[in-house]
Amino acid sequence: MYAAIDLGTNTFHMIIVDIHNGRPKVVFRKRHFVKLAYQSFERIEEEAMDRGVEAILDFKEAIDRFNITKYKAYATSIFRIATNGKEYIELLKEKSGLDIDIISGKDEAKLIFYGAKMAGTLSAGYNLIVDIGGGSVEFILCDGEKMIFENSYQIGILKLFHEFEKGRPQDKNSLLEIEKFLEKTTNDLQKVISAYKINSLVGTAGSFDVLRNSMNYMNKGRSFDISPNDFYDIFDSVALTSIEDRWEISWIPIERKKLIVYAFAIIDFALKLSKAEVLRITSYSMKEGMIWELINDKTKMY
Repeated sequence: MYAAIDLGTNTFHMIIVDIHNGRPKVVFRKRHFVKLAYQSFERIEEEAMDRGVEAILDFKEAIDRFNITKYKAYATSIFRIATNGKEYIELLKEKSGLDIDIISGKDEAKLIFYGAKMAGTLSAGYNLIVDIGGGSVEFILCDGEKMIFENSYQIGILKLFHEFEKGRPQDKNSLLEIEKFLEKTTNDLQKVISAYKINSLVGTAGSFDVLRNSMNYMNKGRSFDISPNDFYDIFDSVALTSIEDRWEISWIPIERKKLIVYAFAIIDFALKLSKAEVLRITSYSMKEGMIWELINDKTKMY
């Protein structure tokens, strides 16, 4: 069996996978909303650190219970930029006894690509993969087999939350401000994308799972497709709401009610950028890419 631990800015994830008839099967899955950057990206606060320690100890208990010997544990955005990010990793390692590495945004994007490819979600034409995290958003331009361009941008939903007045009620002007901010931050991506006709925008896990829930889509398959028009029907019902309004929307999880507007703004931006005719949603992401590495015995990311 194999385990993957993904320590993100907002959420810590863990999956344990066994191989059945030559195919990977998830036998255990757990997540903790640790909210490491709710106060600031400059420094991880002590209360948030305590939540992370509790989560990593829970993951260590699962690793011991399943007798896992092959695992990977990677830390991402907040650990790269917080002044005490490296110090905090050392604390998590000391408390849990686990080996944990802080990875670059580029390597994070590569793992997301591996996860999307493992799910079988990539079309034979060109795809733009987008993974929305708390601190960063990864964009990967690829065909069905290989990456063409990948990068990580500090435009995650918590970044936008801090940048745009911490969840104030949205209006058309504030959404336009967010769009301009995203455009300004992704100049290199826009230049590359302009040379390709994108078939599919592939959204991985997280906020895209919320979008799936909004459509009462309960299929447990690896992916499904919706049209941009389907997305905008939902976007229009959420984008201009206050936090109080969103509290009444049952399909938005409690943990996502403050931030979902920013996630939807990023999806809106990605659809406009890619001009894709299909939005493909998959539950596979970085942690599945880590499993792909373990199964294929990859010690380096290529």
